[in-house]
Amino acid sequence: MATGLSQPLGAAAGGWIYNFWGYPSVFLVSSFGLVASFIWVAFMLPETRGENNKDPLKIKVRRLFTCKTFRESFIATAKKRPNQGRKQIVLLIISMCFLVIATNSTSDINYLYAHHQFNWGTTKYSTITAVYSIITIFVLILVVPVMKYFRTGDPTLGLVGTTSTLLKFLGIGLSWKAAIFHIANLMGPLAPCATLAIRSRISKLVSTDDLGKVFSFVATAEALLPVLTTIIVSQIFNAFLGIYPGMPYIVLAICLIIPFSIFIWMTCLPAVNSAEGNQNDERDRDNYSSIT
Repeated sequence: MATGLSQPLGAAAGGWIYNFWGYPSVFLVSSFGLVASFIWVAFMLPETRGENNKDPLKIKVRRLFTCKTFRESFIATAKKRPNQGRKQIVLLIISMCFLVIATNSTSDINYLYAHHQFNWGTTKYSTITAVYSIITIFVLILVVPVMKYFRTGDPTLGLVGTTSTLLKFLGIGLSWKAAIFHIANLMGPLAPCATLAIRSRISKLVSTDDLGKVFSFVATAEALLPVLTTIIVSQIFNAFLGIYPGMPYIVLAICLIIPFSIFIWMTCLPAVNSAEGNQNDERDRDNYSSIT
């Protein structure tokens, strides 16, 4: 809840701070918040991991930049698993990448697009963005428990989230007036369901021992890909600014057909529970012990 509310409140506050005091005040307030958060985490939160680690600082720094962790994460992700487990995990990671690219790579052009199409100022855009973010939070609070109550499977949940994201980006790309832009955003509150479904499905396919390693690999892909694709999306926006400024959103909507197709394929697969991943891991350990 705190994470969900912080983004729209920050966006709205940034717009109004800019309206009264300009850009320098926005960055000063943001910097103060980051410094305060760092101090709080460094000195107020108790340490719960690695308290018995007596390694010197030199070794800790060396381990921080080692590739061993990434290699172990890749091996755990690529491990062969029964019932097309490896194939599912790889396809889920690909789906996650496309969804993250779609939602994160447009951050540099969203305001520019709204300003170009509808002549919105910073304050108006940030306020509208905050309102739709809050709507998304409350829709998820209502819808996700209902879908869980009716035991909706992860592929169905992912299909709903991907469809919501696809319709949102398609609508934004076709927005020749503000009303269509608003309708498109009202189609997008269920978009986070896709990433929730992916994480849930992976956690059921992977054993407890490999769960952290696989999610570490997923987090690496999530962090690196938007950095690269943001440049591409910005270049597409600049190239089509005088022709069709909504082209980046149309391109991303087309790319979302890939995770949409993957979730459709997964709806044809049998249901998976978290116990199966642990049973598969125990079977792998038994086979390894019999070999050795």
